Amino acid sequence: MGVKTKKEKKMKLELSRIRITEQVLSRLIDKEIPIKIGWKLSKIKTEISRELNLIEEQRIKLIQKHGIKDEKTGNYTVPKENTTSFFEEFNDFLKEEVEVKYDPIDINSLGDISLSTRDLEVLSLVKIIDCKE
Repeated sequence: MGVKTKKEKKMKLELSRIRITEQVLSRLIDKEIPIKIGWKLSKIKTEISRELNLIEEQRIKLIQKHGIKDEKTGNYTVPKENTTSFFEEFNDFLKEEVEVKYDPIDINSLGDISLSTRDLEVLSLVKIIDCKE
């Protein structure tokens, strides 16, 4: 007889939500929570961080596409006349969705920690925290 494990769910997240979700998870992981929940949150944060790194790679490519390279520093800057096209393309990209695998965490399993309403809203919106009673 094997141990029953929950199968992780695939959640679709719009890329624009990845950065804020990662920031909120970083704050939550710093709190004292039960070890099993901390482990789950660390796994979720790893998934989210991986996607954030991929988003950043694409952002850099867009900066290089729309920008001008400083020969001294090797850094790119987007000139004022190209900012509109850069932001249009980047914002369009951020509307894409990606599947991230994780098990939602029951809000009651977090114990007696405090979260800002904004953080709770972000985590429940992306279904990391299940707020059902």
